[in-house]
Amino acid sequence: MQAYAQDAYIASATPDISMLIRSIGEPSFGVELLTFLGKVCGAEHCAIFDWRAGSPRRVIAISSDGSDRAN
Repeated sequence: MQAYAQDAYIASATPDISMLIRSIGEPSFGVELLTFLGKVCGAEHCAIFDWRAGSPRRVIAISSDGSDRAN
């Protein structure tokens, strides 16, 4: 029964993936990503880093409270 509940939870976020994909490269990408992740797994913060050149460089960070840092 637990697996069914998880499948239904993930399926409820599925329509939003098209908005997420369309937002790649757009200023709205961070908001769309956090919205999608919030529905899929309850995420309240998301950060993406570029690890080229041997050190991390923050690409985007967004939180549901409007800040760009995790609490």
